[in-house]
Amino acid sequence: MVGDSAGPDEALAVLDRAHTAGRILIENRASFAASLGGAGWAALGPDARYFFTVEAVRRLIARRDQVVRRARWSFQPSLYMTWQTLLNSVTFGHDVAFGALGCRVSLEDMADRRPRSLAPREAIDLGGRRVVVVPTPHAPHNLEAQVLYEETTRTLLCGDLFTQLGPGPAVTTDYLIDAALEAEGVLRTAAPGGTVPRALEQLADLEPRTLAVMHGSSFEGDGGAALRELARAWPVSPAAPAADIATAGWFGE
Repeated sequence: MVGDSAGPDEALAVLDRAHTAGRILIENRASFAASLGGAGWAALGPDARYFFTVEAVRRLIARRDQVVRRARWSFQPSLYMTWQTLLNSVTFGHDVAFGALGCRVSLEDMADRRPRSLAPREAIDLGGRRVVVVPTPHAPHNLEAQVLYEETTRTLLCGDLFTQLGPGPAVTTDYLIDAALEAEGVLRTAAPGGTVPRALEQLADLEPRTLAVMHGSSFEGDGGAALRELARAWPVSPAAPAADIATAGWFGE
């Protein structure tokens, strides 16, 4: 448990809250995920106080003259807990890094530790990989929008740019322009005017070989050509005066 114990009655009250449909659901402190994760165990939430084992439950409910008839491992919750614990093990204790504008408008208020503020075109060395921050304000959405470019593999992690609807392969070499235009026609989430086409043209100068897309299939091939073609085809109406849309420093300008 965390903190001082108020006695078995408090622990039993916690178990009562975990009771549903004739079962008591616990995050087992003796589980593989718990032994694997240590301080990164996913059950260690901010409000967690008691961490039970099956034996502990047996002893507690015996105080009420109750018995555990059967203990059963639940596959799906356990798989989730193990996966989340593994993610925690590689992220806990590491700093959050984001573009300077995003840090100022949101992350400095949200993060537990002060985030690392990255200047436009600043690179992070990940050990054999260099990830460059590329601000794309309002392309396609918010002011602090950005993409990442991995120089070694020439991969552009382009976020919501090139969003496609419906199922598709993880990676494709197929033409994606029509699918991206169709998605924008349905969703209409991008900034108006020439903001997005201008960003696409600037990103094309990076000449990426892979476009890593967040929503839809990623693209392998001539990424620069794909970006330029999408820029030319992108609908710019309803138009907005350029002065009405803050640029917040394109690529460090």
